Amino acid sequence: MLTIPDDIAVILGKPGREMIPEERAKVKDWVIAHMDRLLAIVLKRVAGCDRDDALSALGEFCATRLDKVIDRYDPAKREFRAFLLSQVKTCVVYDLLRQRKRDATRRDAETGIAKADAIYDSTTYWLEREEFKRELETALATLKPIEREIVVLKYFYNISDEEIAANLGRTMGEVRVRRVR
Repeated sequence: MLTIPDDIAVILGKPGREMIPEERAKVKDWVIAHMDRLLAIVLKRVAGCDRDDALSALGEFCATRLDKVIDRYDPAKREFRAFLLSQVKTCVVYDLLRQRKRDATRRDAETGIAKADAIYDSTTYWLEREEFKRELETALATLKPIEREIVVLKYFYNISDEEIAANLGRTMGEVRVRRVR
């Protein structure tokens, strides 16, 4: 379990105030120092995930997205630990799943097997597809019901944000924000 030290909690507990660079660096250093705990969470969420791949994805998250995550944190909504874990699960787990899908596509292209042939002829393809389906279901289960519905409508049924907003009775901005999370 991640326990936030008092000095970090004081920095994070200032709603509506932008952090100074020293404070941001201190929070970022604390998160990076607890990478092993975050890694354990990622490995638990993605079945059969290679430790090195998960560590690489987590490092990518810290390098490219951590500053944005820290900026978006609102102490009035929930505690930082829960917010950070949800961001790690969402970003890193989906990155790993996307990487697996890209690798499978690349393998198909490298071996010269046409996609249609792979679908009908390859037992391996169907096994990988079932594994990907289970991982995707696990990842979707971690989302809130409204976010899950938006993701499914957008990426599985290819419905525009405007149509989703109209169907769900939400604003288009809310649909976009929830889809991007």
